Amino acid sequence: MKMETHQALHVGMINSYNVIIGNATYDEVLNANIGIFAHDPNEYNADVLKTLIAYFQEVEMYEHCAELMRLYEQDYNPDGTLKDELCNCDMPLIEKYTRKVMCGSCGKRIIR
Repeated sequence: MKMETHQALHVGMINSYNVIIGNATYDEVLNANIGIFAHDPNEYNADVLKTLIAYFQEVEMYEHCAELMRLYEQDYNPDGTLKDELCNCDMPLIEKYTRKVMCGSCGKRIIR
């Protein structure tokens, strides 16, 4: 049975949530044949988090809202700008891959 539009929207929101929070990788979602996302899976920003928070509030999934709000408050200022300074190195050094990749040379955040 093919997904209805509202089901596809919900699956996309859940997939985006899981990838952003770190519950799943992009490849895991794709390999499960449910590769629908509410955001570009390679990156996200304050607006994506706000959209996901609003959606999960609307469908009363408050645990998801709380986790996304924690992430927003950790990474972004109230105006949506990043709290971290960004790396300007010509050749950033990546020593460890985490949700927040930091340059090994200057210690500032690396964003694509």
